[in-house]
Amino acid sequence: MKRFTATILAVLMGFGILSPAALARANEKGAHNLAIGSTAAAAYLLSHKDTRGLGVVAAGGAAYAWKKHHDAVKQRHDRARYRYSRASRRARAVRNSRANSRARANRVSRASQRALTVRNSHAQ
Repeated sequence: MKRFTATILAVLMGFGILSPAALARANEKGAHNLAIGSTAAAAYLLSHKDTRGLGVVAAGGAAYAWKKHHDAVKQRHDRARYRYSRASRRARAVRNSRANSRARANRVSRASQRALTVRNSHAQ
């Protein structure tokens, strides 16, 4: 019974340790919090003489977390830049098409006015 309980507790602890890490990576804010937490853990472990080896491993994990956070921020900026460039191209195209249609309408109205003027002058 003790072995079974120990196994169940080990499995639950394993899920408990892995689940927050997976949830923290769900967005950029979570990645930032994970990087801060792992940096604090590494600093704590490195400050104690008997846990320096584990502190070095934790520092490596913290460096990786900061890199992933930086990549997430860069990706967000790239997506925003792409959306902005697409939106501005689309807006320019719409603006140009409206301007072209207005110019076309003005040309047509001027031409029809000239035709009316010519007709009126011939009629007199």
